Amino acid sequence: MTGDTHKDERQAQRRVLRVSAAVVLPGHEICYGVRTENVSSSGLAVRMPRALAIGTKIDLTFVLATSAGPIPISLTAAVVHTMLSGDSWLTGVSILKIADQHRAIIGAYCAGRH
Repeated sequence: MTGDTHKDERQAQRRVLRVSAAVVLPGHEICYGVRTENVSSSGLAVRMPRALAIGTKIDLTFVLATSAGPIPISLTAAVVHTMLSGDSWLTGVSILKIADQHRAIIGAYCAGRH
């Protein structure tokens, strides 16, 4: 797993990614079914049913469709912003921990290589 990625997250190449995902707050039994909006190798935008405080850590799991087939991705992230958007909270998260292989796969996806 890699460490902190708090360098300028908004500069990372992003790509639209609208898939179902699961969010769990560490230490809680509550699991939220969410939808991703976009992804980069340093973060994601996620539509949440409720607002989460800035700095809240979450465990996020989703499946990324690639040319090699579907790849389940699991990561730990921290909320960096949230705003009400329609009937959900658009929440930006910064990736804190992810397997190096999964970060590379997301990077390839964002570059259009998957």
